[in-house]
Amino acid sequence: MDVEVHRPSGRWVRIAIGAALVAVVAGGAVLSGRGAEGPKATPPTTTTEPVPTVPRPTTSVDRGPTMRVDQLGALMPDEAGTVVYGVDGDTNELVRVDLATGEMFRRSVRGGRGDPVNDDVDVIARQGGAVVTGTWGASFVADGPAGLNRRSVRIPRPVGGQLIAATAPDQLWSVTVDGGRSVRAQRVDTSGNELGEPVDLPDNTFLLGDDGTGGLLLAAPGGRYRVSDTGPPSRVADTLTVAWSADTLVQLSCDPGLHCELVSVDRRSGARRVLGPAPSNAVNLGYTGVSPDGKWIARPVDDGIEVTNLLDGSSTVQPSTLYSAWGSNGAPATMAWSASGRHLLWLDDDGRLMSWTVGTSEVVVVGGGLVPPLRALSVAPAGR
Repeated sequence: MDVEVHRPSGRWVRIAIGAALVAVVAGGAVLSGRGAEGPKATPPTTTTEPVPTVPRPTTSVDRGPTMRVDQLGALMPDEAGTVVYGVDGDTNELVRVDLATGEMFRRSVRGGRGDPVNDDVDVIARQGGAVVTGTWGASFVADGPAGLNRRSVRIPRPVGGQLIAATAPDQLWSVTVDGGRSVRAQRVDTSGNELGEPVDLPDNTFLLGDDGTGGLLLAAPGGRYRVSDTGPPSRVADTLTVAWSADTLVQLSCDPGLHCELVSVDRRSGARRVLGPAPSNAVNLGYTGVSPDGKWIARPVDDGIEVTNLLDGSSTVQPSTLYSAWGSNGAPATMAWSASGRHLLWLDDDGRLMSWTVGTSEVVVVGGGLVPPLRALSVAPAGR
């Protein structure tokens, strides 16, 4: 197996391992700079020590797989449990960054016939790795030292269909699309094995995505509906829902004169909180999901990224650009909340990983530019 190790000189050196696997460990300073013109980061230093040999994986997806391990130093010490995945478009590598420790794994990814992944790529963070999808198909790529012994697994996908994240951290929904409309969804694991019964989606509905409780959220005349493989459809909202989580629905509520407000609804108690007047482009809001702490939603606007507080309805705009890629439900696919909800993460036009700390005006380039430019962004699910 080949492992690339970063030497203090700044050069990458490839070492062929016969009897040993090289583990890369290092300390380091915090490398986040302030904004695009932040302080230059010191390159990471590394040392090596032998550990027992592991077999080289063989796979029909990764041709000549390599793994590279960097130690960037602690990036966000308050983000224990937040792991960010993306794809490096220049090297065709899956990149995994642990925001708390600064540990970064990079593993090569190839299409079904060994060809590089192309620009049409998406990443779905799952337990123990990530699903990389493209026009060539989809594969689950394990990461980290434990993933070296695991083959990348092709995941069957219906022709013209799509894969979306499920509530369970090791599952997905495989969605069949007919004539541009989602017609059936099947829960699968990260090896593509079917779980439970398929869910037939009724006519005149639009699939918004997993609803956070193990079912699917559909848009339909008369409101928003939850369907699953364990029971009949049920209506959860009588109006447009712009963001949601397992606990909260954020709705657009309009009077007969079409004066509209944003309303937060507790899914268990039904309690409603009016957040204030809805934005002028209320029909096409493009929000992210509700943050894990239940306090925030965010969306791109002309001046940057607007963040709305679900407790008092106040909004603030963080100046930035956003790499324009959108999910099947109309939400930005290059923006996500950290596991704690204390940081909003996104990719800017140059593919840099950016972060805004809730309650401050601080926008930083995560890793001071040492995280490579990415084409996709996904944060590991809770319970991984």
